[in-house]
Amino acid sequence: MKYFKMLYISFLWSVLFSVICFQSEWLEMRVNIGLLGFVMMVVFMLAGVLLDNKKGTMNDLLNMKFVFVNLVLSFGCMLLLLGLERIYVLPAAIIREGLHIRGVSFAAINSLILSFLVLGAGAMVFSENIQRKSTRDSRILFK
Repeated sequence: MKYFKMLYISFLWSVLFSVICFQSEWLEMRVNIGLLGFVMMVVFMLAGVLLDNKKGTMNDLLNMKFVFVNLVLSFGCMLLLLGLERIYVLPAAIIREGLHIRGVSFAAINSLILSFLVLGAGAMVFSENIQRKSTRDSRILFK
């Protein structure tokens, strides 16, 4: 689950990074911002894996509080940068541009994004609850 949490946070940060880059008209006209977002997602993911391999502290850092704070802050920053109207279209447009799929509607991509965010958060909460329960049961068993 540690790597899924890294993927989840990398996705949040890469979408936020893409939205920030999209604000620069010069950069947006010269670079495929969607592709840049996917590249940054890989970079963030690799950085997390390398930090985990070097220090082994990612399990302590990647708790649900950290994930929730990142989700709220990323959404808040995007809301401040884009406003309510554009937040429904721009992340989907950036992802669609990065994947080069013009035939898919923004609503479909937004549904996938929302599904990933909600189901991913639910899976992490479920996993953390099971992990807590098994830790608590093992403490009782070995006392």
